[in-house]
Amino acid sequence: MDPITNMPAKEKISKMTICLDKQMGGTEIAEINFNMADFKMNEYKILRLYLHKSNANNMIEVNEDETYLDIGLKGTMAKGIMGRSGAKSSYGGS
Repeated sequence: MDPITNMPAKEKISKMTICLDKQMGGTEIAEINFNMADFKMNEYKILRLYLHKSNANNMIEVNEDETYLDIGLKGTMAKGIMGRSGAKSSYGGS
């Protein structure tokens, strides 16, 4: 975390995989790589993420220029993280 902005200091690239329902075989059809650190604190930041066809997908065509998910990322402070220097977490650790 950046101590001045209280925001992530670097990118956190994550991969989201979109799969068919298990009753339809559970096949991966598309994937998205996106930056989990690209958020706003206490309000949703809407991101449009374009899907890329998975290598395992031989069933459904994915137009990568027109197929997307809109998601909202919102940063929140975990209870007990700030303001209690040296306090022990109720979730274990210190």
